[in-house]
Amino acid sequence: MTPHAIFLAGALMLTAGVLPAQERGTLAARIAASTDRVVRVSAPSREGLCGWGEGNVMQRSDYSGRWPRESSRYWDGGEQCARGPVRLVIERDDAGASRVRFFIGGRWRSDAPGTDLGDVSAADAAALLGDLVVRAPTRAAKDAMVPLTLLDGVDASHPLLRAARDSARPREVRKSAVFWLSQVAQDVVAPLGAIATDDPDAEIRKQAVFALSQRPNDEAVPALIRIADSKRDPEIRRSAIFWLGQKDDPRVVRWLEKALAP
Repeated sequence: MTPHAIFLAGALMLTAGVLPAQERGTLAARIAASTDRVVRVSAPSREGLCGWGEGNVMQRSDYSGRWPRESSRYWDGGEQCARGPVRLVIERDDAGASRVRFFIGGRWRSDAPGTDLGDVSAADAAALLGDLVVRAPTRAAKDAMVPLTLLDGVDASHPLLRAARDSARPREVRKSAVFWLSQVAQDVVAPLGAIATDDPDAEIRKQAVFALSQRPNDEAVPALIRIADSKRDPEIRRSAIFWLGQKDDPRVVRWLEKALAP
């Protein structure tokens, strides 16, 4: 049987009721049931975002000004940083999702490949992307993280934290999840601090220290000081001290004076 025939057979099995009842009708099931290797969907983005090409996004209160006109085989943009939905492209192989591409605003090209499933809710898109973060191979899992953080009204911290804590996931997935945890608005300092001190992988601990340093000073400085004051891991303490040294904050000066006092 050819790879394409195997793929089609899998799709037919899904439509025949192999999926558990609670999963039928989900966005993931609709994508799995498609016979196309490429599926496109659009979901509401957070307020204040605009984009000007694949993977390019910024937060702006003023959308004036001209931008380089961008396009791809899937998407066309205008000459301004465009507001609009998160546009997702799910590319698949025989094993499942292999790539996730995203755009903000703009429009799909009329000759874009694959099936357009149209507009979906932010919650449905988040369920799809979150599942990719915690289950998909490295490339697709990492691809899914950024658009997950851009969806309107979605708390991206839960799947990111699950992936970050899962020692069975590839290290690169875990490191990316730790970083993107630092970029979400929800309170993630406590779980990042626990990863920084308790994770068995030293590279993940160091990434968590860096992630803490990316939080606002009122969150980052106390957390980094706690790690710097600990006695458990000299290398992680050095990392915390290094990132404290990058902070312009009087609490850091006081801590350094105390730490260096004879």
